[in-house]
Amino acid sequence: MWNARGKLTGDKFSTAYLFGFSYFIPNLSPKAPGHFAQLVGQPYVRQAIEMAVDQQGMINSFYHGHGVVEYSPIPAKPPTVFYDASIKNPAPYSPAAGEKLLESHGWHLVNGVMTSPQGYPFAFTLDYTSGSNTMTDQAELLKEDLGKEGIQVTLESQPFDTLIGDNDQANVTNWQMVWYGSWTYQPDYYPTGGGLFKEGSGSNSGDYVSTQMDNLINATYEPGTQSQITSRMDAYLQYAAENLPWIWMPWTPTFNETATYISGVNKWFNPITFGNSPNRWTINY
Repeated sequence: MWNARGKLTGDKFSTAYLFGFSYFIPNLSPKAPGHFAQLVGQPYVRQAIEMAVDQQGMINSFYHGHGVVEYSPIPAKPPTVFYDASIKNPAPYSPAAGEKLLESHGWHLVNGVMTSPQGYPFAFTLDYTSGSNTMTDQAELLKEDLGKEGIQVTLESQPFDTLIGDNDQANVTNWQMVWYGSWTYQPDYYPTGGGLFKEGSGSNSGDYVSTQMDNLINATYEPGTQSQITSRMDAYLQYAAENLPWIWMPWTPTFNETATYISGVNKWFNPITFGNSPNRWTINY
């Protein structure tokens, strides 16, 4: 529909970023099929996967230049006090670097497939939400770039309701990697990882376990000065960026068309609560 937007002559185009992030979840349960947990259980392996995610390419090709490269649970957009600009991307896009990272830890190609030191081929199935051509394009690009590292991916699309019903802690023997889409901070708007990455938490469907992560998250809930609270949140975000409990994807906006005679729609949009305030809009006929 992008190329046809000019036909809406009475409308104006704009973007708006919600407060959240996009991600893949690796199944880190020991019960995951195909020795998958042994393959991705080490952070450096997840870094190699992240290095195959061409976030800027996805933004340029599939979102027409709109979006931000993401590598932690707090997005650069919308602007909030929680975003830490000092955090640098620990696994920038580079399939060649990802391949070398695996090889430096004893992995090697066997018949074109990257194989672990234990002899397990790096091949897995990625389940992702069906119904979106854009998500399919992104998944296909990811498969291609992971292939450059010798990692074989089988793509399988399923309706969202099927994904959330089958790819969780109760069904850890059924899946390896899942892409639901995105996460937004609601109704708990405090953007820490208590419900996401703590051991046994409700949305930790990949069975990620890290004592250090638990301690860092617990610290974000402790009272303190504004400086102390910010420092604790930054430490949690830094660890999440480096340890990769999930695989980060680019964060992209909603695309909006608004009648030209309406003003204030974006100005009074609340990206945290997703709240619109029509009572503050101005109608100019």
